[in-house]
Formats: sequence, structure tokens, C-alpha cells
Amino acid sequence: MRGQMWLELLLFALSSPMSSAGVVEYNLTIGYFIARPDGRPVTVLGINGQLPSPTLEVTRGDTLVVHVHNNDPVHAHSLHWHGLAMKGAPEYDGVAGVTQCGILPFSSMTYRFVVLDEPGTYWYHGHAGLSHAGVRGIAGPLLVRPRPSDEVHEGTYTRDLLLYVMDWAHEPSAEHYANAKAGFHEAVAQSAKWHNVALYKWTSALINGLGGRYGGVYSERAWP
Repeated sequence: MRGQMWLELLLFALSSPMSSAGVVEYNLTIGYFIARPDGRPVTVLGINGQLPSPTLEVTRGDTLVVHVHNNDPVHAHSLHWHGLAMKGAPEYDGVAGVTQCGILPFSSMTYRFVVLDEPGTYWYHGHAGLSHAGVRGIAGPLLVRPRPSDEVHEGTYTRDLLLYVMDWAHEPSAEHYANAKAGFHEAVAQSAKWHNVALYKWTSALINGLGGRYGGVYSERAWP
């Protein structure tokens, strides 16, 4: 009787969608490079010399393994998986000073966790100091695809198109942060409706890492 019960449990495990889950690995290197996303060359602190950072793709139930090396000679960094609940792996949530220490200059860390979240489009970004803002490139798409057995749109489309939209500022992150804070206080003084909302004045809007400038100066549009 006991042997039959174990056999039934084994057959259930083998038939479970999780049993066919795989391991998906990526190697990410944080460092500086020159980019011209809107025509003006600037120094970018990003990942693998790409803007936006590389797209990470997994299938729900996969184990995501991300090897991160920090080539920034000055600052520590971490990566946060925005929108993922991190069930069973809170230590890899990537919030420096809370769930981990920052990855020190010329050091490495491996994030390893099972992606249990609903299929969809997420993103990841730096979460240590001013890299949290992603102003200079430590940010990219994270796609969680459904398991084949859960795919409800099969045959209704021919291909996926990912449009990754991001704000862009020419100024260094520290200067941008200071300007944003100044805009915040100015906004609060003007109207209470701006409470807890900063006036971020960006240089450009980028789609998949490319865009243009509005007259070569800051747009006066207020971004929530």
C-alpha cells in the first residue's frame, strides 16, 4: 500500500508542468561605456555595453540563474527583479542594504531563484544608491513566458514585439537626483496636488534604446 502511494506521488511529479522546467543562465557585467541614444554621446553605467540592458527571458517554473560581475571601480551595485514576488527566495530580491549587501567593485554575485510569477512583461534594474533610478542604463526587460500547457493565445499572433520605453537624462545621476528634488519642493510650494510627486525634467524619451531630443533642451513636461 505504501509502495503504491509513493508510485502515485512519483507519477504525479513527473506529469507536473514543473517537472519539465529548465535552468536559464545569464552573465551580466556592470560597467561604463559610451552611448548615443538620442544623438549626444554620454558616459553610461550599464550592463554588457547595451542600452537598455539585455533582455532576460524565462518560462514560468524555470530556475533563473544570473551571474553579475561589477566592473564599476567605485560603487557597489545590486539587481532588483521588479514585479516578481520572489516567493521562496527573498534573499535574492536585490535591495542593497535590506536583502543583501551591494556587490563590491570587481566582485561577483549569483542570483538563483525559481520564477513562479504569472507570465508577463517585467523589468529589472539596479537597486543600490542612485543606480536605483536607472537614469544611466542599469535597467532592462524581463519576460516570463507561459508554459506550453498554459498558453492560451497560441496561433493568434505571429511574433512578439517588445517596446521598452524609458526616460533619459544627459546629466549624471547625482545631478539629476538633486534637480529632481529641487523640482519636488517647487511643485509642493505651487500646489498640494503635487504632494509626493516630483517634477522630473528629462532630456529624451527612448524606445528600445533610441530616441530624439526636444529642441536640444529639457522638455517642460511634468512626469509623475
